[in-house]
Amino acid sequence: MNPNDIQRQIENGLPNASVHVDSNDNIHFVATIISDEFTGLSRLAQHRLIYSILAEDLKENIHALQLITKTPEENK
Repeated sequence: MNPNDIQRQIENGLPNASVHVDSNDNIHFVATIISDEFTGLSRLAQHRLIYSILAEDLKENIHALQLITKTPEENK
């Protein structure tokens, strides 16, 4: 699994999101996601949404994932 794979999965799950994923070792990842879908959701709910999109890979392919989630308003 590499950052591009994770980015594509998140983009497929949240088509209008801006997504950027980094990793130095393809095991530990940092994903920054900006999406209107997060509006009105708590940070925990935002993260749960992303975890649900990546559920299968979190079981085996992703050892650690740091999420930075924002609405477009929060990103200004």
